[in-house]
Amino acid sequence: MGKHLPDQNEPNARHLSTPADAEQARTRRARPAAGLTVHAPVDDPVVTARTLTKVYGRGEGSVTALDAVDVSIARNQFTAIMGPSGSGKSTLLHCLTGLESATSGTIVLDGEEITSMSSRRLTRLRRERIGFVFQTFNLVPSLTAEENITLPLTIAHRPVNPEQLDRIAQYVGLTGRLGHRPAELSGGQIQRVACARALIGGPAVIFADEPTGNLDSHSTDQVLEVLRTSVDRLRQSVVMVTHEPDAAAWADTVLFLRDGHLVAEMHQPDRLRILDALAELRSTSGAQIAVGVDERRDIQEGWAQPRPQPPTTPPPPAVGAGVGTSADTRRTERGTRPPGGNTPWGVGR
Repeated sequence: MGKHLPDQNEPNARHLSTPADAEQARTRRARPAAGLTVHAPVDDPVVTARTLTKVYGRGEGSVTALDAVDVSIARNQFTAIMGPSGSGKSTLLHCLTGLESATSGTIVLDGEEITSMSSRRLTRLRRERIGFVFQTFNLVPSLTAEENITLPLTIAHRPVNPEQLDRIAQYVGLTGRLGHRPAELSGGQIQRVACARALIGGPAVIFADEPTGNLDSHSTDQVLEVLRTSVDRLRQSVVMVTHEPDAAAWADTVLFLRDGHLVAEMHQPDRLRILDALAELRSTSGAQIAVGVDERRDIQEGWAQPRPQPPTTPPPPAVGAGVGTSADTRRTERGTRPPGGNTPWGVGR
């Protein structure tokens, strides 16, 4: 699918960040701005996986997409996952959401161990705890923007809160467009409908798989700002797979995969540091990150410790839309911030 051109007449999304919100977000994200480090468990994970392995096929023709991956993704943070083609990043996302079954290992999402769940329980969990944003939008052409946004609630037989719908439409800049069908919207507007659909149910975590891959740079900024402010303002947890350094620079943390292994992470990323990291990973044999013996031991002990159970009820969205700052202002605040499978909601089940 080609790049969508922006609608020059459409208004920018009304973003939620205020100076106070931005300061709180910076404080919450304050960590050493070093380069690559070994991925370590976090104190309050929204999703974790231990020794996660995914093998396609059998015998000599089998392919190991994920090889004993340990991952811990922080709640109320924006996490990006990067890696070259074939590194396993999309497979990791599909396994973490239960869209694909793991060959071995365990996954805990919002306090629920999902690797042993039945298909019916997984479908219900995805409806209630997970929001999805896909590269190919996955909207229903015959439905209006409003109907697409509320589709997960309709399928789950949950009531739609009109005030919440209006508030989220305002958040993503779709006020006045809710009656339009996808064919009447620009590419950026379509993807913001998908973002609103992911937000409407108040999920524990939003997973975005290459959400800007089919968008021009203007629409890309709008979508990434929606995801960013959903974390800063609504206390959402966002996990995004991307191959674009510009997109990953909007995150709090970037995880790097190579050849089915989670090889490193970076905190407080920006575009240039991500590019340097990718070059370093390409040139490092086995992608072993140099850390001291004591630090590596602490990390290994951290993985061995039982993690506290997180709350299973996501926090409610903030009431009222704040007057936001522009994407350019947010880039200044961050320093160099740059411009398939199973049906997620179980349709037919």
